[in-house]
Amino acid sequence: SNSEVSTVASLTKVTNVEIYKFATNVALLYATEIQTHRVHEIPINTFTAQPIAGDGTTGTLDGPALSSKFDSPRSVVVDPSTTANAKPDLYVADSGNHLIRHIACDTSACTSRTVTRI
Repeated sequence: SNSEVSTVASLTKVTNVEIYKFATNVALLYATEIQTHRVHEIPINTFTAQPIAGDGTTGTLDGPALSSKFDSPRSVVVDPSTTANAKPDLYVADSGNHLIRHIACDTSACTSRTVTRI
């Protein structure tokens, strides 16, 4: 589990938020934070932010999402083909690297990979 948990109020320079609702009516927010080069997951019932991608330093690196590197991620969207009972796949505009990145989560971990250069 990730020990880097913070309240939504403590995030800085959030540039985009996307909401995802499971079939069970549980809702999650996904937020990009350009200052820390991370993507956060925020359960609506607790508003406690937890990074799911980005190691907190600038760069370009795919792989396990918490070890991956982003440079000023500015936007996140939920893949519309995600089923309502699964963690959603995300697409992130990694603006400093001029890349679209894909974050795929399963029950144990998330991974990050580059989709295309923009």
